[in-house]
Amino acid sequence: MALGPERRGVLLPGAGSGSLRRRRLAWAVLLALLVALLGGAVTFDPRAVGGVPVGDSATYWMQAASLAHDLDLTYGSRDVERFRAAWGASPEGLRLRSRDAGDHIAFDVPAPYAVALAPLVRLAPVRGAAVTNVLLLALAALAAAAVLERRLGPAAALWVAAFVFGSVVFAYAFRVGPDLFVLAAVVGAYALAYRGEGPVSARLTEVYSGSLPGEESGRGVGRWLGAGALLALAAAYHPAYLLLAVPLFRAAPLGGRRRATALLALSLVVVLSLAAVAGWAAGDDWLPWSERGRVFLSETGFPAVDTPVAAWPKEAADAGDGAVASGPLWLPGGPPEPVWDAGLWGWNLLFLAVGRSVGLLPYFLPLLLALSALPLRESRGRLAIPWAVAAALAVWLAVRPFDFAGDLGGPGDHWFLPFYGALWFVAARPVRPVWALVVALAAAPFLYPSWLAPRTVAQPAALRAGSFVSPVARRFLPQASTQRDLPGVREAQIGVLWVRAASPGLTIPSRGERLIVDTGQPGELWIGSPVPVTALRLAFGAGAPTRVELSDAKLLRTTLTPAGGVVLTVDPGAPDRTHPLWWTRGDVFLYRVGFAFPAGSSSGGTDGAEAGREARQVTLQIVPEYQQEKP
Repeated sequence: MALGPERRGVLLPGAGSGSLRRRRLAWAVLLALLVALLGGAVTFDPRAVGGVPVGDSATYWMQAASLAHDLDLTYGSRDVERFRAAWGASPEGLRLRSRDAGDHIAFDVPAPYAVALAPLVRLAPVRGAAVTNVLLLALAALAAAAVLERRLGPAAALWVAAFVFGSVVFAYAFRVGPDLFVLAAVVGAYALAYRGEGPVSARLTEVYSGSLPGEESGRGVGRWLGAGALLALAAAYHPAYLLLAVPLFRAAPLGGRRRATALLALSLVVVLSLAAVAGWAAGDDWLPWSERGRVFLSETGFPAVDTPVAAWPKEAADAGDGAVASGPLWLPGGPPEPVWDAGLWGWNLLFLAVGRSVGLLPYFLPLLLALSALPLRESRGRLAIPWAVAAALAVWLAVRPFDFAGDLGGPGDHWFLPFYGALWFVAARPVRPVWALVVALAAAPFLYPSWLAPRTVAQPAALRAGSFVSPVARRFLPQASTQRDLPGVREAQIGVLWVRAASPGLTIPSRGERLIVDTGQPGELWIGSPVPVTALRLAFGAGAPTRVELSDAKLLRTTLTPAGGVVLTVDPGAPDRTHPLWWTRGDVFLYRVGFAFPAGSSSGGTDGAEAGREARQVTLQIVPEYQQEKP
């Protein structure tokens, strides 16, 4: 006869208090949400919404397809043909590298995700990536719930459901990228480390020196080798994830900690070495994102398809005639850009916490749920997890001060996902299940666009437009002005001014010094100047309404032009922010100017009607005024 938890010497929290129904309900909620997500992945055709993979996503897909069909990680003309046949388009932004001037070309991204992706990409080229991502997320969620149940009790599965669906984690299922693969690797590593742990009990923990009756010791060889191997798979995508090994080294019970640490370190080194060898065997460099990497577009042509391999650019300077150089270090995005400026660090910390499109609290709010259940004293490395995450984020801010959230990979900071998965295991004390609902409700004002349209992450146009940013976030959360590439913004250099259009009604043409304004929608502008300005002249073109409401600026005078335009001279006041930007290490003075045209003053058409949109468009030119020096 099978013994219950209490007969095996371990008491689950609440095991004898009639909690079986709550446990079943929690698991039912988690499973139902995962099944619904899987159904969405199975029925999703990205091509129907313009979701053709580009950039790194195209490279990951082609790498997996090459492994699935050709059983190698080497690039060739067949890979481009295969991509075009599946997606009906070319792989724009394809990252390739070669150490021998094109004789052997490989994909300039790490390979582990391709191994997981290959089987379903072979069976279902278009839907396979999303289905694989959901299965990886489901494995991570189920493993976390099973392990956390020992400490959190019968509501652990509900907690995990809140972690996944009360954040933007679930939305990454529809992106071709390693985000959920790396999250699953980190969660799997921590689940192995804390597997077999006994329930929380301060008295028993003191008596047994951290190893409770019925709890596994650190003697399991496969368990610790597996934990190290999984973390190595995550570290293959960024070295900062190696900091998550510190809590793992402390996760073993005291009696077996030395041996567990040695096994963890051994598997970390071995698996990372194997990943490097796999890259070298493919005919390229040992590590991805190397100085030999290049980015190819339709304009440049693709090697062995549009250009001969002999035309492979040999130096970074050659990239101007063909491909674009990617970066000289084992870091996504190229070399570090450290800027030791207190103002920049202060603003970045604010944006990291509550930024409109990259903030951790709006998009990963359930992390507060885990931190609220921190152990009161050291509990097998749990207290080290937040410190390891904080240290990694500090490294990230130092290395990537102008794009710490990465490219437009999805809502929130997609590089944070593995750290977020590690924080799940901080929880070591039971917390009432109602708090999971409270956190979900608190996150709803920021997450509901992703709940209503979770596939936005697979639509480059919607993602770039910032469709996942809710009106509440736009109204109350600050825009991350330090970040070079954000959803929903367009930028231009107009004379000495840097201008960022941060509202849908503003368009920055690829050429020219005039913006296009839709007078039927409010506008928000960020204007950067290398020196403080005393006034700004906003020159609206012919057909602009004469009534304009300003925010964050004071109207000084209005001038009507003979051509039918209107010029507003405004005082923007003191700079809203002052900090360096990516093209300068000196301070840039940033001013925010908002404007709206009252209802009934629009120059033509009906608000919101497609037919009247062009009639509502007028040009806008911005001219700064500076303090005149006295003779």
